[in-house]
Amino acid sequence: MIDKVNFKTVLQALSENYISVHVYDIKNNLMESIKTNSFIEKWSEGLDTLQAKLLNIMDHVTAEESVELIRNFVNFETLSQRLKGKKRIGRRIDSRSCRLYV
Repeated sequence: MIDKVNFKTVLQALSENYISVHVYDIKNNLMESIKTNSFIEKWSEGLDTLQAKLLNIMDHVTAEESVELIRNFVNFETLSQRLKGKKRIGRRIDSRSCRLYV
């Protein structure tokens, strides 16, 4: 099991391959940036809830044809139902276009 310090070290190493990496604490409505950029910061600025921030960010970084799917994917209200019997859920990022596809 990875402890919290080692978890952050692993995330920082992985972040070298991504534009941004964040840890979301849904229960406490917190977003921690491991690696970010000015666009992600701008798109989350002034929004009160983690859900609102995440939806706004996803609206900007998701390919147009996948916006509805990704909004459903990041919907916190349905997360526990979607995680039933699973350890994780995920989606693919196209590194050539830097866009998220569901």
